Amino acid sequence: MPMPRLALLCALPFLFFFSCPSCPADTSATSISIHLLELDPPPSEPPEEIPLSETPSFVPHNPQGWIVYGRFQPPHLSVGSLDRIGATDGLGRPLPLVIETNTLTREFGEIVGLTFALELPPESLDAGPLRIEWGNALQRSNPTVARLSFSPVSAQKVRRFSLTRSEPSGEETRLGTISIIADSRADYYFWWYLLPMAVVFALLAINKIWTR
Repeated sequence: MPMPRLALLCALPFLFFFSCPSCPADTSATSISIHLLELDPPPSEPPEEIPLSETPSFVPHNPQGWIVYGRFQPPHLSVGSLDRIGATDGLGRPLPLVIETNTLTREFGEIVGLTFALELPPESLDAGPLRIEWGNALQRSNPTVARLSFSPVSAQKVRRFSLTRSEPSGEETRLGTISIIADSRADYYFWWYLLPMAVVFALLAINKIWTR
């Protein structure tokens, strides 16, 4: 094979490699997912499903505040550890979660469902909804108990919640979906790097035909 042609064949993979569009960094490691919680109205009497005990595992620091309690298991929840999830009130202040360890749900080593309780200052509800945040970029300190229970005295302050479909706007929404954008293009980059090999084999085949 003539040397110029051989040099061209050897250089082609490098040309394709360096001309490949820059692959985005793995932003899933720095993304934060956000879910808003909608609180039920204050109960007129303690709900039957609230676990009460004379020796409660959850003792609020502020008797005037609300106690938010319930099961959090949206379809897209996935965290490796309990310090990667937390709550933020309407004023933007982080709130610790007291997490029940006996009812954690795991799939493939990831936590996908948990039951928690937290103290919510009443004034924060006027500023905005309570939200749960999770992701590798988050670092929180959440105490744990085997089972959550509440004092009969504070039972009137316990409020359940439901998951809303509304989402934050702007920067928060972008952070919540950036990992999906990164993952959706992974297959295209895989095939792009196979292209130089295909081109080289094709040129070798053409060269063999020419030299016959």
